[in-house]
Amino acid sequence: MSDGFVYFIQEEETGRIKIGFSEKHPNGRLKDFQTGNSNKLNLLGYIEGTYEDESNLHQEFSEERIREENEWFNPSPRLNDRIKKLLEVFLEEKKNRIEDLNQNYNEEGENVQRIYTSPSGIEYVGEWKDGKKHGQGTSTYTDGSKYVGEWRNGKRNGQGTLTFPDGARFVGKWRNGFSWNGMVYDNIGNIKRKKVSGENRWLEEEERDRHGNIMKITEEIMKKEEEKRDMYDNLIKTQERKREKEEEKEKEGEKGEKEKEGKKGRRKVDIYGNIINLKRKKGKKR
Repeated sequence: MSDGFVYFIQEEETGRIKIGFSEKHPNGRLKDFQTGNSNKLNLLGYIEGTYEDESNLHQEFSEERIREENEWFNPSPRLNDRIKKLLEVFLEEKKNRIEDLNQNYNEEGENVQRIYTSPSGIEYVGEWKDGKKHGQGTSTYTDGSKYVGEWRNGKRNGQGTLTFPDGARFVGKWRNGFSWNGMVYDNIGNIKRKKVSGENRWLEEEERDRHGNIMKITEEIMKKEEEKRDMYDNLIKTQERKREKEEEKEKEGEKGEKEKEGKKGRRKVDIYGNIINLKRKKGKKR
Protein backbone atom coordinates (compact mmCIF):
# COMPACT_ATOMS: atom_id res chain seq x y z
CA MET A 1 0.00 0.00 0.00
CA SER A 2 1.31 3.47 -0.91
CA ASP A 3 2.20 6.09 1.67
CA GLY A 4 1.45 8.99 -0.64
CA PHE A 5 2.40 10.26 -4.10
CA VAL A 6 5.53 10.43 -6.22
CA TYR A 7 5.11 13.56 -8.36
CA PHE A 8 6.84 15.16 -11.34
CA ILE A 9 6.97 18.97 -11.54
CA GLN A 10 8.60 20.78 -14.45
CA GLU A 11 10.00 24.31 -14.56
CA GLU A 12 8.57 25.88 -17.71
CA GLU A 13 11.52 28.16 -18.53
CA THR A 14 14.40 25.70 -18.02
CA GLY A 15 12.56 22.41 -18.56
CA ARG A 16 14.12 20.95 -15.40
CA ILE A 17 12.07 18.25 -13.67
CA LYS A 18 11.61 17.73 -9.95
CA ILE A 19 10.98 14.18 -8.72
CA GLY A 20 9.56 14.30 -5.22
CA PHE A 21 7.39 12.52 -2.69
CA SER A 22 4.49 13.91 -0.67
CA GLU A 23 1.88 12.50 1.66
CA LYS A 24 -0.55 15.21 0.60
CA HIS A 25 -1.95 15.79 -2.88
CA PRO A 26 0.72 17.00 -5.38
CA ASN A 27 -1.41 20.00 -6.36
CA GLY A 28 -0.78 21.34 -2.88
CA ARG A 29 2.97 20.81 -3.26
CA LEU A 30 2.87 22.64 -6.59
CA LYS A 31 1.38 25.68 -4.89
CA ASP A 32 4.03 25.53 -2.16
CA PHE A 33 6.89 25.42 -4.69
CA GLN A 34 5.36 28.15 -6.86
CA THR A 35 5.35 30.58 -3.95
CA GLY A 36 8.50 32.65 -4.20
CA ASN A 37 9.50 31.11 -7.55
CA SER A 38 9.42 33.54 -10.48
CA ASN A 39 9.51 30.68 -13.03
CA LYS A 40 6.18 29.03 -13.79
CA LEU A 41 5.92 25.42 -12.61
CA ASN A 42 3.72 22.71 -14.13
CA LEU A 43 2.63 19.42 -12.62
CA LEU A 44 3.40 16.77 -15.24
CA GLY A 45 1.64 14.10 -13.20
CA TYR A 46 1.90 11.81 -10.21
CA ILE A 47 1.61 8.18 -9.17
CA GLU A 48 0.81 6.48 -5.91
CA GLY A 49 4.07 5.55 -4.22
CA THR A 50 6.44 5.66 -1.28
CA TYR A 51 9.71 7.32 -0.26
CA GLU A 52 11.44 4.20 -1.51
CA ASP A 53 9.93 4.65 -4.98
CA GLU A 54 11.19 8.22 -5.04
CA SER A 55 14.70 7.14 -3.96
CA ASN A 56 14.81 4.45 -6.63
CA LEU A 57 14.00 7.00 -9.34
CA HIS A 58 16.67 9.34 -7.99
CA GLN A 59 19.26 6.56 -8.25
CA GLU A 60 18.05 5.48 -11.69
CA PHE A 61 18.54 9.00 -13.07
CA SER A 62 21.60 10.04 -11.07
CA GLU A 63 23.32 11.14 -14.29
CA GLU A 64 20.58 13.69 -14.94
CA ARG A 65 20.70 15.02 -11.39
CA ILE A 66 21.68 18.69 -11.29
CA ARG A 67 23.35 18.57 -7.87
CA GLU A 68 23.93 15.86 -5.31
CA GLU A 69 21.16 15.50 -2.74
CA ASN A 70 18.94 17.60 -5.02
CA GLU A 71 15.55 16.56 -6.41
CA TRP A 72 15.87 18.50 -9.70
CA PHE A 73 16.91 16.70 -12.88
CA ASN A 74 17.78 17.70 -16.43
CA PRO A 75 15.03 16.65 -18.89
CA SER A 76 16.78 13.88 -20.83
CA PRO A 77 14.83 11.77 -23.39
CA ARG A 78 15.10 8.65 -21.21
CA LEU A 79 13.76 10.51 -18.16
CA ASN A 80 10.82 11.90 -20.16
CA ASP A 81 10.06 8.45 -21.53
CA ARG A 82 10.22 6.87 -18.06
CA ILE A 83 7.82 9.44 -16.60
CA LYS A 84 5.41 8.93 -19.50
CA LYS A 85 5.32 5.14 -18.99
CA LEU A 86 4.87 5.48 -15.21
CA LEU A 87 1.90 7.80 -15.69
CA GLU A 88 0.30 5.55 -18.32
CA VAL A 89 0.54 2.49 -16.06
CA PHE A 90 -0.84 4.40 -13.09
CA LEU A 91 -3.81 5.74 -15.06
CA GLU A 92 -4.60 2.29 -16.47
CA GLU A 93 -4.54 0.72 -13.00
CA LYS A 94 -6.74 3.48 -11.65
CA LYS A 95 -9.19 3.04 -14.51
CA ASN A 96 -9.42 -0.71 -13.82
CA ARG A 97 -10.09 -0.08 -10.12
CA ILE A 98 -12.89 2.32 -10.96
CA GLU A 99 -14.49 -0.18 -13.34
CA ASP A 100 -14.30 -2.96 -10.74
CA LEU A 101 -15.82 -0.82 -8.00
CA ASN A 102 -18.59 0.57 -10.19
CA GLN A 103 -19.81 -2.98 -10.80
CA ASN A 104 -21.11 -2.95 -7.22
CA TYR A 105 -24.19 -0.89 -8.17
CA ASN A 106 -27.43 -2.65 -7.29
CA GLU A 107 -30.84 -2.30 -8.86
CA GLU A 108 -31.81 0.61 -6.59
CA GLY A 109 -28.90 2.73 -7.85
CA GLU A 110 -26.70 2.20 -4.79
CA ASN A 111 -23.10 1.04 -4.75
CA VAL A 112 -20.86 -0.17 -1.98
CA GLN A 113 -17.70 1.65 -3.05
CA ARG A 114 -16.64 4.06 -5.77
CA ILE A 115 -13.58 6.07 -6.79
CA TYR A 116 -14.34 9.47 -8.29
CA THR A 117 -12.17 12.42 -9.34
CA SER A 118 -13.92 15.73 -9.95
CA PRO A 119 -12.90 18.09 -12.80
CA SER A 120 -11.19 20.31 -10.21
CA GLY A 121 -9.00 17.41 -9.00
CA ILE A 122 -10.84 16.42 -5.80
CA GLU A 123 -10.58 12.67 -5.26
CA TYR A 124 -13.19 10.62 -3.41
CA VAL A 125 -13.10 6.97 -2.36
CA GLY A 126 -16.08 5.59 -0.52
CA GLU A 127 -19.76 4.74 -0.50
CA TRP A 128 -22.27 6.22 -2.93
CA LYS A 129 -26.04 6.29 -3.18
CA ASP A 130 -28.18 7.74 -6.00
CA GLY A 131 -25.14 9.36 -7.59
CA LYS A 132 -23.96 11.13 -4.41
CA LYS A 133 -21.44 10.54 -1.63
CA HIS A 134 -23.40 8.70 1.03
CA GLY A 135 -22.05 6.63 3.91
CA GLN A 136 -18.39 6.28 4.83
CA GLY A 137 -15.83 7.88 2.53
CA THR A 138 -12.61 9.84 2.09
CA SER A 139 -12.09 13.03 0.05
CA THR A 140 -8.63 14.38 -0.79
CA TYR A 141 -8.58 18.02 -1.89
CA THR A 142 -6.18 19.86 -4.18
CA ASP A 143 -4.78 22.01 -1.36
CA GLY A 144 -3.66 18.86 0.49
CA SER A 145 -6.48 18.72 3.03
CA LYS A 146 -8.37 15.46 3.58
CA TYR A 147 -11.74 14.53 5.07
CA VAL A 148 -12.36 11.03 6.44
CA GLY A 149 -15.80 10.26 7.79
CA GLU A 150 -19.51 10.06 7.17
CA TRP A 151 -21.46 11.58 4.26
CA ARG A 152 -25.12 12.10 3.56
CA ASN A 153 -26.59 13.14 0.21
CA GLY A 154 -23.25 14.45 -1.01
CA LYS A 155 -22.39 16.46 2.13
CA ARG A 156 -20.30 15.82 5.21
CA ASN A 157 -22.74 14.66 7.83
CA GLY A 158 -22.07 12.71 11.04
CA GLN A 159 -18.73 11.84 12.62
CA GLY A 160 -15.65 12.87 10.64
CA THR A 161 -12.13 14.29 10.69
CA LEU A 162 -10.87 17.08 8.43
CA THR A 163 -7.07 17.37 8.31
CA PHE A 164 -5.72 20.68 6.99
CA PRO A 165 -2.57 21.12 4.84
CA ASP A 166 -0.53 22.32 7.84
CA GLY A 167 -1.44 19.21 9.89
CA ALA A 168 -4.11 20.85 12.06
CA ARG A 169 -7.43 19.02 12.18
CA PHE A 170 -11.06 19.19 13.24
CA VAL A 171 -12.50 16.08 14.89
CA GLY A 172 -16.19 15.82 15.64
CA LYS A 173 -19.72 15.98 14.30
CA TRP A 174 -20.75 17.52 10.97
CA ARG A 175 -24.14 18.77 9.85
CA ASN A 176 -25.13 19.48 6.23
CA GLY A 177 -21.52 20.02 5.19
CA PHE A 178 -20.51 22.21 8.16
CA SER A 179 -18.48 21.36 11.27
CA TRP A 180 -20.94 21.40 14.14
CA ASN A 181 -19.71 19.96 17.45
CA GLY A 182 -16.07 19.02 18.02
CA MET A 183 -12.51 20.03 18.76
CA VAL A 184 -9.87 21.78 16.66
CA TYR A 185 -6.28 20.63 17.19
CA ASP A 186 -3.03 22.17 15.97
CA ASN A 187 -0.42 20.15 14.06
CA ILE A 188 1.14 18.77 17.27
CA GLY A 189 -2.13 17.73 18.89
CA ASN A 190 -2.84 20.66 21.20
CA ILE A 191 -6.48 21.72 21.49
CA LYS A 192 -6.94 25.23 20.08
CA ARG A 193 -10.71 25.70 20.21
CA LYS A 194 -13.97 23.83 20.34
CA LYS A 195 -17.05 24.14 18.20
CA VAL A 196 -20.49 24.05 19.77
CA SER A 197 -23.61 24.16 17.57
CA GLY A 198 -21.52 25.47 14.69
CA GLU A 199 -19.94 28.34 16.68
CA ASN A 200 -16.24 28.66 17.55
CA ARG A 201 -15.32 28.93 21.20
CA TRP A 202 -11.68 29.81 21.74
CA LEU A 203 -9.85 28.24 24.66
CA GLU A 204 -7.17 29.92 26.69
CA GLU A 205 -3.82 28.20 26.98
CA GLU A 206 -5.02 26.85 30.29
CA GLU A 207 -8.31 26.75 32.17
CA ARG A 208 -8.72 26.75 35.92
CA ASP A 209 -11.46 25.26 38.09
CA ARG A 210 -13.36 27.19 40.78
CA HIS A 211 -10.49 26.57 43.23
CA GLY A 212 -7.89 28.03 40.85
CA ASN A 213 -6.37 24.68 39.93
CA ILE A 214 -5.27 24.17 36.31
CA MET A 215 -7.60 21.82 34.47
CA LYS A 216 -6.48 19.54 31.69
CA ILE A 217 -8.66 20.28 28.67
CA THR A 218 -10.07 17.12 27.14
CA GLU A 219 -12.83 16.21 24.74
CA GLU A 220 -15.00 15.32 27.74
CA ILE A 221 -15.14 19.01 28.70
CA MET A 222 -16.51 19.82 25.25
CA LYS A 223 -19.24 17.17 25.60
CA LYS A 224 -20.47 18.48 28.96
CA GLU A 225 -22.71 21.52 29.31
CA GLU A 226 -21.09 24.64 30.68
CA GLU A 227 -21.64 24.58 34.40
CA LYS A 228 -21.12 26.73 37.47
CA ARG A 229 -21.55 25.99 41.16
CA ASP A 230 -22.98 28.16 43.91
CA MET A 231 -21.48 28.73 47.36
CA TYR A 232 -22.94 25.40 48.53
CA ASP A 233 -21.33 23.52 45.63
CA ASN A 234 -24.70 22.92 43.95
CA LEU A 235 -24.63 22.61 40.19
CA ILE A 236 -26.07 25.55 38.31
CA LYS A 237 -26.77 25.10 34.60
CA THR A 238 -26.19 28.37 32.82
CA GLN A 239 -28.27 29.54 29.94
CA GLU A 240 -26.25 32.19 28.17
CA ARG A 241 -28.93 33.74 25.99
CA LYS A 242 -31.54 33.91 28.72
CA ARG A 243 -29.09 35.54 31.11
CA GLU A 244 -27.98 38.08 28.51
CA LYS A 245 -31.59 39.04 27.75
CA GLU A 246 -32.34 39.50 31.46
CA GLU A 247 -29.26 41.71 31.84
CA GLU A 248 -30.35 43.83 28.87
CA LYS A 249 -33.83 44.30 30.39
CA GLU A 250 -32.30 45.31 33.73
CA LYS A 251 -30.05 47.86 32.02
CA GLU A 252 -33.00 49.32 30.11
CA GLY A 253 -35.02 49.52 33.34
CA GLU A 254 -32.19 51.28 35.19
CA LYS A 255 -31.80 53.72 32.33
CA GLY A 256 -35.52 54.55 32.43
CA GLU A 257 -35.45 55.09 36.20
CA LYS A 258 -32.48 57.44 35.92
CA GLU A 259 -34.25 59.46 33.25
CA LYS A 260 -37.34 59.78 35.47
CA GLU A 261 -35.23 60.82 38.45
CA GLY A 262 -33.43 63.34 36.26
CA LYS A 263 -36.69 64.94 35.19
CA LYS A 264 -37.93 65.13 38.80
CA GLY A 265 -34.69 66.65 39.94
CA ARG A 266 -34.73 69.52 37.45
CA ARG A 267 -35.35 72.95 39.02
CA LYS A 268 -35.13 76.48 37.70
CA VAL A 269 -33.41 79.24 39.64
CA ASP A 270 -33.44 83.00 39.31
CA ILE A 271 -30.37 85.21 38.91
CA TYR A 272 -29.87 85.15 42.67
CA GLY A 273 -29.93 81.35 42.91
CA ASN A 274 -33.40 81.10 44.40
CA ILE A 275 -35.52 78.13 43.26
CA ILE A 276 -38.44 79.14 41.11
CA ASN A 277 -41.63 77.18 41.68
CA LEU A 278 -42.79 76.11 38.22
CA LYS A 279 -46.32 75.30 39.37
CA ARG A 280 -48.79 77.84 38.10
CA LYS A 281 -50.59 79.57 40.94
CA LYS A 282 -54.32 79.92 40.72
CA GLY A 283 -55.41 83.47 40.59
CA LYS A 284 -57.56 84.92 43.35
CA LYS A 285 -61.17 85.37 42.56
CA ARG A 286 -62.14 88.93 42.41
